[in-house]
Amino acid sequence: MVCKQLARCCKISLTGGCLCLAAVYLVAVPGVTAGLLRQAPELADRFWPWLLLVEATALPCILVALWGWKLTGEIGRGNAFSGESA
Repeated sequence: MVCKQLARCCKISLTGGCLCLAAVYLVAVPGVTAGLLRQAPELADRFWPWLLLVEATALPCILVALWGWKLTGEIGRGNAFSGESA
């Protein structure tokens, strides 16, 4: 029972972290870069490559979140210290 409560709490925390991550990568980064482009229009040719590079840094975060979700599932089943979790 404690394992299921811990897993639920971890999943809630992980979901909150993913929502914050999505807000940063989908709202804040494009907004800041668009503002920079308005201030320095001479950088327009470098805008998309850098925006795509910064957005690509979200990939490792997504992979870690997926791994964490899988791990919390194992915790909920009581297999926190199994070989599969390691």
